[in-house]
Amino acid sequence: MNFGLVQGDYQALKRRLALSVGPSALPDITIDPPKGDGDELSFIRLVAWSYVLIYESGKISLNFLRQLPPWNGKEILPYVRSLRTWSSHNLQFDKDHDIQTIRAAVAWFSETCGVGTPQENIHWQKCFAMLCSDVHRILSLAISACDQLDSGEDAEALRNSLQSKLNRTWAAHAFDSYIVRALHTFGMDGFDVVVIRNRYLNQWRKIVEISSADQLEANVISAVESSLLREIGECLPITAAQLGHILGCKTAAEILHAMQTLKSLEPSDRGELSRHLVSLEDGQLEEGISLNS
Repeated sequence: MNFGLVQGDYQALKRRLALSVGPSALPDITIDPPKGDGDELSFIRLVAWSYVLIYESGKISLNFLRQLPPWNGKEILPYVRSLRTWSSHNLQFDKDHDIQTIRAAVAWFSETCGVGTPQENIHWQKCFAMLCSDVHRILSLAISACDQLDSGEDAEALRNSLQSKLNRTWAAHAFDSYIVRALHTFGMDGFDVVVIRNRYLNQWRKIVEISSADQLEANVISAVESSLLREIGECLPITAAQLGHILGCKTAAEILHAMQTLKSLEPSDRGELSRHLVSLEDGQLEEGISLNS
């Protein structure tokens, strides 16, 4: 089994899906493919390529097609996730999840090439051939399942269903503007948008998937704001030193009172008031202004 056959399968599936629901059904895989079939680097590249196929490029379409005949399959090659984590992450021996991942990888290697830690080219060649064969099998099943999209009384409904799932699967970066908007509303700066997005991405995608078209925007805004409140709910948009300086507080008790009063406000009100106060910090503070006014 060689990677050229797998690439041919991938292109054939890409054409079938493009004819049925459009080119977005199976985006290009742009990482480097393996250049050999009997060495460690080629195997690691095949693992990475297979992971992108199953969990990124083909995530929606493959999971849709596996429900159809003749596939009617279960989870798609779950061991690929373990192999990809094993090959690409700095796993820790004091973390149960990492230990489970290592065990899964070692078990697959032992079963596939006879040793838990491949070292010789013959080991890598056996592992490469097995993974190639498995990917070829699932792609062949996916191509056959595409027949259900092209003929039969349910074909149009199936195409519409797959198209709907593709439309409702937002790219990760699509949520970034909602995060930035929510942080601005709450008057918060200095947070890593990508870290926040990755923490809640699956939850937000579920909201997109189940929302009606007319409520989609509002539901996403609400979901992002709710997640941010859980993440930074105890944070105030201004420090005690800043607030004390702006308000001219003379004692620690006055600063504490000001902070407690600010914290009692709704998050959006905190943000609006803190922005107003900061804008006046350069000497334009109106006489007599305070959090109690």
